[in-house]
Amino acid sequence: MKVLLRTRVLRPYLLKLGPLAIRGLVVVDESWGETRVREKKDSVKLLHSLYNVAANRTYRAVKSGGGFVETEAVGIGAAALDGDGSYSEAKALMFPKPSRLIRVGVAWAGRAVEKLDDMDWYEVPAQLEFYIYEGSVEAEKPWEMLVLDTEDGQRIILPSELKPPRRHAGEKKAQGKGRKYRRKTGERKAKKSGRKRRRRRRK
Repeated sequence: MKVLLRTRVLRPYLLKLGPLAIRGLVVVDESWGETRVREKKDSVKLLHSLYNVAANRTYRAVKSGGGFVETEAVGIGAAALDGDGSYSEAKALMFPKPSRLIRVGVAWAGRAVEKLDDMDWYEVPAQLEFYIYEGSVEAEKPWEMLVLDTEDGQRIILPSELKPPRRHAGEKKAQGKGRKYRRKTGERKAKKSGRKRRRRRRK
């Protein structure tokens, strides 16, 4: 069966929207390709094959060029998406997967907000493909809530979600890394239970 592959490489980008500065990602390279996998009558096995193809392509792209990479493998009636990579600008998880940002709503501190229309909204320029995934938000004044409006839905963010975790004395600061994600039928690996030691009885 013929499988269509789309691979995108994303790099960190600082987007300024009025009083906001949002760290996210922009696409710097996009490529298409084709491959073949064996026909699968079982839909779960088909998805597993598509994911393996996407994961292999993502791994090679990350290894050769770095950054954050996602690959989508599309077959007949099924698709799998894989993403992986790292970048030091990553601070907090803002969306489950890279999603194109359309606009941002802000509820400023001290201002009563009863509905979304009461918030201040800032539109992302139409010509800019800006994606949110892991990043950060900085504002010129205190705020109580953000609404990220993306092509994949809305996400509400509170200030506490963007604060870096406290480190204990002597603990080294870890470099931010992009989380690996995948979209297919999930298969969780069960943890191996520890074997109990048998005590030998003394005669």
